[in-house]
Amino acid sequence: MKEIQKVLEGPASTPSTPLEIPEEARKRVEQWQKEAREILAKLDITAETATLPSGISQSQFNEHRRDLEQLLLITSTTLKEFSAVEQATKALERVRAEETAW
Repeated sequence: MKEIQKVLEGPASTPSTPLEIPEEARKRVEQWQKEAREILAKLDITAETATLPSGISQSQFNEHRRDLEQLLLITSTTLKEFSAVEQATKALERVRAEETAW
């Protein structure tokens, strides 16, 4: 939840940092995915067992839930893309090694 909150707060609240290496970015996206799953699980329990807190409408609750579901879809797609890039990089290295050996 901490990582998601940092993103929601935007760049004004965080100092400028250099670009991430792919491994760091993958870990960050995996953390977002984990946090979104945890929050979604809590929301599911809340929806089944309790009433909503005062000031939170059912439509707000449903919108927040949809946002988390979208985040899960996006992070899953992003992680698949990271894997595809890794596989493509390995294939390129293999081809370059074969070309050099030839």
